[in-house]
Amino acid sequence: MCAAATGEDDAAEILREVREVVAIAQGSANKATRLLRTFRGHAPRTPGGVPARVDVGDSIRATMALLACLAQRSSARLAYVAPATDVFLRTASPRLAQLVATLTTNGIEAVAEKGRGSVTLQLRDAGESVELAVIDDGIGVAAAALAHVFEPFFTTKHARGAPGLGLTLAADIVERDLHGRIEVASTEGMGTTVTVRVPKDCGG
Repeated sequence: MCAAATGEDDAAEILREVREVVAIAQGSANKATRLLRTFRGHAPRTPGGVPARVDVGDSIRATMALLACLAQRSSARLAYVAPATDVFLRTASPRLAQLVATLTTNGIEAVAEKGRGSVTLQLRDAGESVELAVIDDGIGVAAAALAHVFEPFFTTKHARGAPGLGLTLAADIVERDLHGRIEVASTEGMGTTVTVRVPKDCGG
């Protein structure tokens, strides 16, 4: 079934960008820093910088299809809990799918480290805002490490060469592009929940 994953050009481009971050970070911390700055300073916008109406559920489903093979190889079950009605954002940033891909990949990696498990993406309409929770039952994060999870190059996965940029990039997208906030709750050995809350109108 892996061959049936989505072939959308934008989703493929997101995955290529994430892989580039990982590859460069593994080779050189300085180069990774420059790349992260490039993401921040030159993130693509919609044509003319005009905000567009984005279906959040569509972005989630496309990203899950893109990552289906990675999840299968990692013995991770992907699940999506959708709201009763479609949820939309108004934003000039196309980085929503990149955010979903980054958080889902983090969850898959945590499950792979444990051996098997699940990653659930739960979308909720919260009135004037949208809430997305990415919940995994992987290895979790130690309490002492939680305060550092958004720091560049901080990682609990050094043994597998992880660069420690995933949550840094996610926080940058949430706070800079979508004008929202991101929180992490975790219990070591039990799993992690990353919760993102952004306004429905993210502006330009």
